[in-house]
Amino acid sequence: MKHEPKPFKFQQFWAKHDSFKDIMTKMWNKKKEGNRIKILHCKLKELRLKLRRLNADSFSNISSTVAEKRIMFEELNGKILADHLDPELLFKAANVEKDYKVLCDAEFQFYQSKSRM
Repeated sequence: MKHEPKPFKFQQFWAKHDSFKDIMTKMWNKKKEGNRIKILHCKLKELRLKLRRLNADSFSNISSTVAEKRIMFEELNGKILADHLDPELLFKAANVEKDYKVLCDAEFQFYQSKSRM
């Protein structure tokens, strides 16, 4: 039985990832041989692989990742209530909160795009 490849669908939340711009720039500035259509086809094919890797590394199991970040954030807030003068805790909590918000937004966009399919 022949396995059909999954169609590629661009996810908007990828564009908000820190490394997205670097990936796009590197892929678009790569030198390729051939006519313009062949060059475009090769670049898009490579870009698809890079974006799928980004998705697997940063956004796989997004709902469980969001839940884990929420728990981490709540635990850090509990520690901050006990020791609100620790700058390291405050810094860590700010970073976890930022990551949590980005992941929540990505999760929302993911499910929103799923509902349109």
